[in-house]
Amino acid sequence: MNNTASPERRRSRTIRPVLLVMPALVVVVATSALVWLRHGEVSPTPVSVSSPSSSAPTASASPAYRVPCLGALAERVAGGTDSPSQGRYLYLRMRHLADQDGGRLMASDEEQWRADDRSGRLVRKPVPGNPSLPAARVDYGPGGMHGGLADPTVTDLPALAAQLSRSRPPVHRPEWLLRAVVDVYQAQWPQRPTRVAMLRLLAQTHGLRCERSSNVGVPTVVVSMRSEDGRTQDRLVIDASNAGPVAYRVTWVRTPPGAVRQEVTWLAHGRVDEIGAVPS
Repeated sequence: MNNTASPERRRSRTIRPVLLVMPALVVVVATSALVWLRHGEVSPTPVSVSSPSSSAPTASASPAYRVPCLGALAERVAGGTDSPSQGRYLYLRMRHLADQDGGRLMASDEEQWRADDRSGRLVRKPVPGNPSLPAARVDYGPGGMHGGLADPTVTDLPALAAQLSRSRPPVHRPEWLLRAVVDVYQAQWPQRPTRVAMLRLLAQTHGLRCERSSNVGVPTVVVSMRSEDGRTQDRLVIDASNAGPVAYRVTWVRTPPGAVRQEVTWLAHGRVDEIGAVPS
């Protein structure tokens, strides 16, 4: 199906992995991260969360992080640099799993090519052996690809928090910031200073806790958060080498316990010159 339109993609459509053939390191990291997401040794426990009005992070000249593992990661990654990357389009490939129609999980394998003017293409493919969303291809003109941070991206923490709040208003519950950051990575792969700034915001968030660090091909950091109403548990696996996400999962806490609500795994990202090309 080839549509030339710019329908905004639903933010709730999130994702999971049933991995295909990708570069070996990416596959090992993503697969191991999913095993951790599903079988982590740390059982979810209630966490103390503040009211939505007080959950937004604040900047500090000398940060005192509420989430130590993220604070330490932010400071460590801030001193590094990204490898040079050129190409007209940002390429992202993700695997999604989403709860559709009251418990029916639907998978999709999604690729997108996104130019700086927000033109590009989205391709969605079924996942063999899994109930899947229908295949689709949508081409976008300039300004047509929604989501992500506004240009130019900012690293000032209050300004960045304000940008993120436009996609996930803080009044909706304290977990708004974690989900807003996940939204960004489903549309963009920001430069390292912005990735570090988002880590610093998360590191100052009430209710988010470190689960454990692990080494699955590359070191990762795992954080989780119980929703304010106690119905869901969010868990995010972060690549400790570049501060980017590896996998994200939301599960139901009680109905039934551990059932997946949504899941996303990032399989590949990079810059390419043409739509249809993939990073080498």
